[in-house]
Amino acid sequence: GGFTQTLGINTRTFEPQFAFAYQVPDHPDAAPRGSYRTSELTLETRFAPGEIMMQDDNFRYGIPGGNQPIMVFRYELGTRALNGDFNYHRFQLGLEHSFRMGVLGRTSYRLNVGYTPSTLPYPLLFIPKGNPSVFYSTSGYNLMSRFEVATDLLGRPLLGFQSLSGTPYAEVGYGIDNIFKVLRVDAIHRLTYRNSPDAVNFGIKISSGLSF
Repeated sequence: GGFTQTLGINTRTFEPQFAFAYQVPDHPDAAPRGSYRTSELTLETRFAPGEIMMQDDNFRYGIPGGNQPIMVFRYELGTRALNGDFNYHRFQLGLEHSFRMGVLGRTSYRLNVGYTPSTLPYPLLFIPKGNPSVFYSTSGYNLMSRFEVATDLLGRPLLGFQSLSGTPYAEVGYGIDNIFKVLRVDAIHRLTYRNSPDAVNFGIKISSGLSF
């Protein structure tokens, strides 16, 4: 048990409110364009041992049922056949795990890797989510600035973005929760790319949630 398969179709349009242009793939003589449309077929496989699936009207969600890591593989096929502007492939693999370590409390970690073997405008590359606010985020990097990194296939700097040149971006943190039953404070350290321009290598983040 624990396997969940999801198949989806989505269409997006990108019409920026800032100066942006890209060269049309496979047509180097064509005039640059400033907007695009994508159509994607997505296949996601999720392996969560011991997880119990619950149904609430039209929404289906999982309740953790064990102490094992959760793995998620996602494949995206962009296609012109559905009125998109590009043909492309994107692969993502994620691993997340939360477990107790006795008196040290609960430890959680999350690993994500992605690969785009296609030539695309940079907004369609993997753009890690930065979080410069004082509030802790579970879906982004808490010491990374917004749009600090764009993951070009060849590891080349791109339009002022920093690229990841073979070394993963990594952060580590620790915190105290159950403050007045609702508050948590985390200390976060940046482990890699500490010498990047304007890098923030340490920060304090706060979050809230009921704890009993």
